Amino acid sequence: LRHLLRLLSSSFLLTGYQGSLIPDRKARVSVKVLAMGCAGHIIGMYPRLFFDRLFKGTEGGAKVEDEQYIRDLLLYVGHSDPQLRGQTLLLIGQMLKASLIESNYLYTDWCWRICEESNTDPVSIEYLVSLLSSSVSDDSSVTARSICQSAKLCLQELCRSCHGNLGLTLTYDLLKLSSTTYWLVQVELMEL
Repeated sequence: LRHLLRLLSSSFLLTGYQGSLIPDRKARVSVKVLAMGCAGHIIGMYPRLFFDRLFKGTEGGAKVEDEQYIRDLLLYVGHSDPQLRGQTLLLIGQMLKASLIESNYLYTDWCWRICEESNTDPVSIEYLVSLLSSSVSDDSSVTARSICQSAKLCLQELCRSCHGNLGLTLTYDLLKLSSTTYWLVQVELMEL
Protein backbone atom coordinates (compact mmCIF):
# COMPACT_ATOMS: atom_id res chain seq x y z
CA LEU A 1 0.00 0.00 0.00
CA ARG A 2 2.85 2.38 0.85
CA HIS A 3 4.47 1.89 -2.54
CA LEU A 4 1.16 2.26 -4.38
CA LEU A 5 0.33 5.50 -2.55
CA ARG A 6 3.76 6.93 -3.28
CA LEU A 7 3.53 5.89 -6.93
CA LEU A 8 0.07 7.41 -7.44
CA SER A 9 1.01 10.60 -5.62
CA SER A 10 4.33 11.14 -7.38
CA SER A 11 2.95 10.26 -10.82
CA PHE A 12 -0.21 12.36 -10.83
CA LEU A 13 -0.50 14.63 -7.79
CA LEU A 14 2.73 15.78 -6.10
CA THR A 15 6.01 17.02 -7.60
CA GLY A 16 8.34 15.98 -4.78
CA TYR A 17 9.01 19.53 -3.60
CA GLN A 18 7.28 20.79 -0.49
CA GLY A 19 4.06 22.69 -1.22
CA SER A 20 4.20 21.95 -4.95
CA LEU A 21 1.52 20.18 -7.00
CA ILE A 22 1.71 18.67 -10.47
CA PRO A 23 0.15 21.19 -12.90
CA ASP A 24 -3.08 20.27 -14.68
CA ARG A 25 -1.35 20.44 -18.07
CA LYS A 26 0.96 17.54 -17.05
CA ALA A 27 -1.73 15.32 -15.54
CA ARG A 28 -5.38 15.54 -16.54
CA VAL A 29 -7.78 16.57 -13.81
CA SER A 30 -9.91 13.45 -14.35
CA VAL A 31 -6.82 11.30 -13.70
CA LYS A 32 -6.01 13.36 -10.61
CA VAL A 33 -9.54 12.79 -9.32
CA LEU A 34 -9.14 9.03 -9.70
CA ALA A 35 -5.67 9.09 -8.12
CA MET A 36 -6.96 11.15 -5.18
CA GLY A 37 -9.84 8.70 -4.70
CA CYS A 38 -7.40 5.78 -4.60
CA ALA A 39 -5.13 7.70 -2.21
CA GLY A 40 -8.10 8.33 0.08
CA HIS A 41 -8.98 4.64 0.21
CA ILE A 42 -5.37 3.66 0.90
CA ILE A 43 -5.14 6.18 3.74
CA GLY A 44 -8.47 4.88 5.00
CA MET A 45 -6.88 1.43 5.31
CA TYR A 46 -3.51 2.56 6.66
CA PRO A 47 -3.73 6.13 8.02
CA ARG A 48 -0.13 6.42 9.19
CA LEU A 49 0.90 6.63 5.52
CA PHE A 50 -0.52 10.16 5.52
CA PHE A 51 2.63 11.27 7.39
CA ASP A 52 5.11 9.44 5.13
CA ARG A 53 7.62 11.07 2.85
CA LEU A 54 6.72 11.04 -0.82
CA PHE A 55 10.02 9.45 -1.82
CA LYS A 56 11.63 6.52 -0.05
CA GLY A 57 15.28 7.64 -0.24
CA THR A 58 15.16 9.79 2.88
CA GLU A 59 13.36 7.38 5.22
CA GLY A 60 14.75 7.54 8.73
CA GLY A 61 17.30 10.15 7.74
CA ALA A 62 17.63 13.78 8.63
CA LYS A 63 14.78 16.13 7.83
CA VAL A 64 15.26 17.88 4.49
CA GLU A 65 13.65 21.32 3.99
CA ASP A 66 12.29 20.81 0.44
CA GLU A 67 11.15 17.26 1.09
CA GLN A 68 7.50 16.56 0.29
CA TYR A 69 5.15 14.47 2.39
CA ILE A 70 1.98 12.65 1.41
CA ARG A 71 0.00 15.07 3.57
CA ASP A 72 0.62 17.74 0.91
CA LEU A 73 -2.35 16.14 -0.85
CA LEU A 74 -4.39 18.47 1.39
CA LEU A 75 -3.27 21.34 -0.85
CA TYR A 76 -5.84 20.14 -3.39
CA VAL A 77 -8.60 21.51 -1.13
CA GLY A 78 -7.97 24.81 -2.90
CA HIS A 79 -7.94 23.42 -6.46
CA SER A 80 -10.21 24.98 -9.09
CA ASP A 81 -11.92 21.67 -9.98
CA PRO A 82 -14.86 20.81 -7.67
CA GLN A 83 -14.49 17.04 -8.13
CA LEU A 84 -10.85 17.17 -7.08
CA ARG A 85 -11.72 19.34 -4.09
CA GLY A 86 -14.44 16.83 -3.23
CA GLN A 87 -12.09 13.85 -3.43
CA THR A 88 -9.67 15.71 -1.15
CA LEU A 89 -12.46 16.24 1.37
CA LEU A 90 -13.28 12.52 1.20
CA LEU A 91 -9.60 11.76 1.83
CA ILE A 92 -9.78 13.93 4.97
CA GLY A 93 -12.90 12.09 6.15
CA GLN A 94 -11.29 8.70 5.59
CA MET A 95 -8.11 9.87 7.33
CA LEU A 96 -10.03 11.12 10.35
CA LYS A 97 -12.11 7.97 10.68
CA ALA A 98 -9.22 5.54 10.25
CA SER A 99 -6.80 7.45 12.47
CA LEU A 100 -9.33 7.83 15.28
CA ILE A 101 -10.07 4.11 15.20
CA GLU A 102 -6.39 3.14 15.00
CA SER A 103 -5.48 5.53 17.82
CA ASN A 104 -8.30 4.29 20.04
CA TYR A 105 -9.83 7.79 19.75
CA LEU A 106 -6.67 9.51 21.03
CA TYR A 107 -5.61 11.19 17.79
CA THR A 108 -3.17 13.74 19.24
CA ASP A 109 -0.99 11.19 21.07
CA TRP A 110 -1.06 8.85 18.07
CA CYS A 111 -0.16 11.64 15.65
CA TRP A 112 2.76 12.86 17.78
CA ARG A 113 4.11 9.32 18.07
CA ILE A 114 3.88 8.68 14.31
CA CYS A 115 5.41 12.05 13.45
CA GLU A 116 8.24 11.55 15.91
CA GLU A 117 9.08 8.24 14.20
CA SER A 118 8.89 9.92 10.78
CA ASN A 119 10.79 13.03 11.90
CA THR A 120 8.01 15.30 10.61
CA ASP A 121 5.63 17.90 11.95
CA PRO A 122 2.23 16.70 13.20
CA VAL A 123 -1.07 17.67 11.59
CA SER A 124 -3.64 18.62 14.20
CA ILE A 125 -7.12 17.20 14.15
CA GLU A 126 -8.42 20.75 14.55
CA TYR A 127 -6.75 21.68 11.26
CA LEU A 128 -8.27 18.70 9.43
CA VAL A 129 -11.76 19.46 10.73
CA SER A 130 -11.31 23.15 9.89
CA LEU A 131 -10.61 22.17 6.26
CA LEU A 132 -13.95 20.36 6.21
CA SER A 133 -15.78 23.21 7.93
CA SER A 134 -14.36 25.90 5.65
CA SER A 135 -15.42 23.92 2.58
CA VAL A 136 -19.08 24.22 3.57
CA SER A 137 -19.11 27.67 1.99
CA ASP A 138 -17.96 26.28 -1.40
CA ASP A 139 -20.24 27.30 -4.28
CA SER A 140 -20.08 23.94 -6.03
CA SER A 141 -22.85 21.42 -5.37
CA VAL A 142 -20.37 18.62 -6.16
CA THR A 143 -18.10 19.80 -3.36
CA ALA A 144 -21.08 20.30 -1.03
CA ARG A 145 -22.15 16.71 -1.60
CA SER A 146 -18.59 15.51 -1.00
CA ILE A 147 -18.37 17.33 2.31
CA CYS A 148 -21.57 15.60 3.43
CA GLN A 149 -20.13 12.23 2.42
CA SER A 150 -16.89 13.04 4.20
CA ALA A 151 -18.74 14.04 7.35
CA LYS A 152 -20.75 10.82 7.14
CA LEU A 153 -17.46 8.90 7.20
CA CYS A 154 -15.90 10.58 10.22
CA LEU A 155 -18.58 12.33 12.29
CA GLN A 156 -19.55 9.35 14.43
CA GLU A 157 -15.91 8.54 15.27
CA LEU A 158 -15.16 12.21 15.91
CA CYS A 159 -18.03 12.48 18.39
CA ARG A 160 -16.87 9.32 20.19
CA SER A 161 -13.39 10.71 20.69
CA CYS A 162 -12.08 13.25 23.16
CA HIS A 163 -12.49 15.73 20.28
CA GLY A 164 -16.28 15.54 20.37
CA ASN A 165 -16.53 19.33 20.40
CA LEU A 166 -15.05 19.34 16.88
CA GLY A 167 -17.79 16.94 15.78
CA LEU A 168 -20.39 19.30 17.20
CA THR A 169 -18.79 22.27 15.43
CA LEU A 170 -18.71 20.36 12.14
CA THR A 171 -22.37 19.39 12.54
CA TYR A 172 -23.30 23.00 13.16
CA ASP A 173 -21.35 24.09 10.07
CA LEU A 174 -23.08 21.43 7.97
CA LEU A 175 -26.44 22.98 8.83
CA LYS A 176 -25.47 25.88 6.55
CA LEU A 177 -25.96 23.49 3.63
CA SER A 178 -29.65 23.04 4.44
CA SER A 179 -30.54 25.97 2.17
CA THR A 180 -28.90 24.30 -0.83
CA THR A 181 -31.35 23.66 -3.66
CA TYR A 182 -29.44 20.71 -5.11
CA TRP A 183 -31.46 17.66 -4.11
CA LEU A 184 -28.51 15.24 -3.79
CA VAL A 185 -26.94 17.51 -1.16
CA GLN A 186 -30.24 17.54 0.73
CA VAL A 187 -30.40 13.74 0.56
CA GLU A 188 -26.84 13.49 1.91
CA LEU A 189 -27.72 15.86 4.76
CA MET A 190 -30.76 13.76 5.64
CA GLU A 191 -28.63 10.62 5.71
CA LEU A 192 -26.28 12.21 8.23
